[in-house]
Amino acid sequence: MDTISQNNRKYWYIFAALCVLLMLSDSRLGSIRDYLSFIYSDYGNSQIEAGSNVKGYFTLFGDVVEIRNRNEDLESENLRLKSELDAVNLKLNQLTQIKNSSVFVDSSKKYLNALMFIKEDGQSGILTEGSKNGVRPRDVVQLSQYYIGSVVKVDQGSSLVRLPVSRSSYIKVAIVKPLKLEGFTEKNLGENIKKQTKSLGVAVGKGDVVMLENITVDKGVADGDLVVINDEKIGRYLILGRVVGLSDDPASSSLTSGIELPVTYDYINNYIVQINE
Repeated sequence: MDTISQNNRKYWYIFAALCVLLMLSDSRLGSIRDYLSFIYSDYGNSQIEAGSNVKGYFTLFGDVVEIRNRNEDLESENLRLKSELDAVNLKLNQLTQIKNSSVFVDSSKKYLNALMFIKEDGQSGILTEGSKNGVRPRDVVQLSQYYIGSVVKVDQGSSLVRLPVSRSSYIKVAIVKPLKLEGFTEKNLGENIKKQTKSLGVAVGKGDVVMLENITVDKGVADGDLVVINDEKIGRYLILGRVVGLSDDPASSSLTSGIELPVTYDYINNYIVQINE
């Protein structure tokens, strides 16, 4: 029985093949043949076109992603270059300001040029001069008319300097209106403090900034006013910085502000030390 079924299937296959051959060879069946050919060719073309469209979409998507990534890289590079340019401009402004200011030293005093490098904590510096060159604790480090810090510890070849931003820095100051500093001397500055002081205050180091506290209310203190050292522990009239970000709480019994320091330690390392004799 199985053998008969297998033979019948073979006959059917042979019959179907003959029909196909007859259809392909008989001109009278050409219209059917053309119809089938048209259907399958059109289907194949539509699939090819669809595949091309999908490929084009993914290619376009990849191009968009690449352009976006390049744009982000360019923006990042632009920010980096702008930051570097701002730093260079800050350095140039500081150097120009110092160059245009007076030397601001008292010829009757002894001074020493020294290099100072800022420690990692940013609150103190190391002078490359020490006791063998006459440096002592409480000597003042300055840059032209600007106060940089005070010597707190000395060994033979180097010294430790406390900067105004130090958390252990507490300095009495006077606040005066802005002055044209070119040609000024320390004596001139002292006279202006006595005549034009708006308020006294205290400069307190916060680790990374210096805050001005205990400013008297209703004395006309404003952003841009000079903050001048007026502390017997330091004994010098030197500029600490300028008032910035003055508080405006009318209910407060005193005002506070930040102090904009005149120099950025990272860019300048050559300073003057006044030697106390």
